[in-house]
Amino acid sequence: MLGALRDWKLTGTNDIGGASHSNTISPIPESIALLEAERIARDREPGTGVPQKTVTEGLDEAALRGLD
Repeated sequence: MLGALRDWKLTGTNDIGGASHSNTISPIPESIALLEAERIARDREPGTGVPQKTVTEGLDEAALRGLD
């Protein structure tokens, strides 16, 4: 399952079905790669400047822990 989620994250797009979400806090263009959408969202997040793991990195680590 983790592998399937990782593959989807690497190849999928953020398609919200054409519904308008103009009232969202952080509008992100539709139909772009999920990795790019994540990058845009993280760039807009307030934070301490400490680097965060991407979703793909988290999935990879979880999959490796599951092999132990």
